[in-house]
Amino acid sequence: MDKVMQEIQAFMEKPLSGPEIALILAVLVLFLLLVVWADQRRARAKAKKFPQSHPGAALVYLYQEGRPALRGRVSCSKGKASPPFPVPASRHPAGEKGLAFYLAPGPSAVTVLFYRGRGGDGAALASGQVSFQAEKNGEYRVQLQPGGRVAVSLQKGSRLELLEPEPEPPRRTREEPPVRRPVSLDVVRDFRLREFLRLLACCLFLLLPLGYLAAWGGLSPWILLFPPALFLVAFCKMMAAGTRGYRRVLEGLTPQRQERLLRDFQQPHPIVRISSGEAHLLPDSLICRSNGRLTLIPLEEVVAVSDRHPRKTYGVVRSLTVQVASGRKYHLDFAGFRKRDLPLVLDWIRGKNGRVLEE
Repeated sequence: MDKVMQEIQAFMEKPLSGPEIALILAVLVLFLLLVVWADQRRARAKAKKFPQSHPGAALVYLYQEGRPALRGRVSCSKGKASPPFPVPASRHPAGEKGLAFYLAPGPSAVTVLFYRGRGGDGAALASGQVSFQAEKNGEYRVQLQPGGRVAVSLQKGSRLELLEPEPEPPRRTREEPPVRRPVSLDVVRDFRLREFLRLLACCLFLLLPLGYLAAWGGLSPWILLFPPALFLVAFCKMMAAGTRGYRRVLEGLTPQRQERLLRDFQQPHPIVRISSGEAHLLPDSLICRSNGRLTLIPLEEVVAVSDRHPRKTYGVVRSLTVQVASGRKYHLDFAGFRKRDLPLVLDWIRGKNGRVLEE
């Protein structure tokens, strides 16, 4: 047994050669391609079954700025839709490869998420909702126009009947978000003060077990210098880079919007606790302090949200992912009994921006 363990250890410590590294990279690339292929095949299978379960399903082609869209997502608040699937150029009305989806006949309200541009610009996002009466065996064209507006037009059928979007009724929650005043009336000063108190508390909690081990466990007293040093490093990092993301987004707003943001922050407003921080729910934006970073999320730029449990947390943490039009994703983590506050933030975003795509 010892000999086998020694051979395994020798094999693990053996440096990899050039061909072996290339082989491992090739296997990883092949695995990623297989995952993408399996996902596309699953989407095609669902789309193929959709007309069987919904006879007379309408076909909707996705366009962006005059050309067939190659990437996008779809969700329905009214009616039923299939996942988007690729259409070959031979079957596409434009003669180019593009995306399409099936829509069950009847009143429909569809939210579409487009990836703007092609190639390097594909990370930019735009979303919009269209409401219309889907005819049996009809064909439609949902177009992302240059101004960012999403419109629908008739491709094949008798007539296009547009519907007025119905306002979503407010969802009742068990409790309302707590309304409080921030510690400081300045956003950056409030962030730095709260982060200082958080880092100080972490330093003290770390000193307790190390102090016990130094006093009765035989460890060197020098070990007690580790928490203050770690506190100093984290504090300097927070002061240097903690507000960088917040300032970058703030500088992109108009002076009037910046003044209104500061005024809304100074008034009592809902504040929800998240992991290592809190989220300030302002009338037109979210200000979040999490893990030593301050972020600003204008609600009109939110295009998609998703609520899920990260795999490595085993259900202890519930994460709300907020995706904005630039493609950037913000993760708000709720741990323990704070998970009940996640629907409050989700309802707040949904109530301020009705074009948000939910996954």
